[in-house]
Amino acid sequence: MMLGPVPYESRAWAQSTNALKALDPDNDGTVDLNEAKAAASALFDRLDPDHDGTLDRRELRGRLSAKDIAAADPDKDGTLDKREYLAIVEKRYKAANLIKTAHSIQGIEVPRRARA
Repeated sequence: MMLGPVPYESRAWAQSTNALKALDPDNDGTVDLNEAKAAASALFDRLDPDHDGTLDRRELRGRLSAKDIAAADPDKDGTLDKREYLAIVEKRYKAANLIKTAHSIQGIEVPRRARA
């Protein structure tokens, strides 16, 4: 039994476990593209307090750099609609999977935490 404050590492582990549970509604221990996009869609809605269907730099609150916003903004209006925002999520998801796949092919072990 531990008395006193919970160590930072324990709190961080609990937070990451809770985050995975929130992103993984089917509880299979992975986050597939559809789950990632569903979570991103919900986040988009929370970040859009004026409900105009777009996010500007202020609403994105530093989640994307100006360069990322410009690259994802084909109409160059300085905002991202949900389709443009989800395209970034998909691009990043696929890039992360490529890195994981490349490591697997090269025999580099990608660490996985034990499931809660």
